[in-house]
Amino acid sequence: MIQLLDEIVVAADSLPIVRALLHERYLPGALARKMQLAGEWVSPPVTVAGAPHTLWVSWQLPDIDAWWAMRQQVSFDPAVGAFWQDVDALCQRRTRHVQTSASIAPAAAAEVSHA
Repeated sequence: MIQLLDEIVVAADSLPIVRALLHERYLPGALARKMQLAGEWVSPPVTVAGAPHTLWVSWQLPDIDAWWAMRQQVSFDPAVGAFWQDVDALCQRRTRHVQTSASIAPAAAAEVSHA
């Protein structure tokens, strides 16, 4: 299994807007690309004046081939780029972490199919 973990740092007042964009504009296409929404978390759990929140969004894909297929589909979908541009306008920074279980040896690049 491949896990994607989106880390989005955002001002407290923009957090509900980013979550709405995520659910209304990104989630339907993500599901079509075989991504499963595994969970969403916010840290810290309280709003501190002047401090941002970090929105953590966890996605799962069944395997590396599904991850490559998702990446290929995204490259042909301008709505995905437009979504991330809108999020970028609201957030301070964002990072996507791509992970697999530590008990599984990562595939060598030569073993991975990009088709």
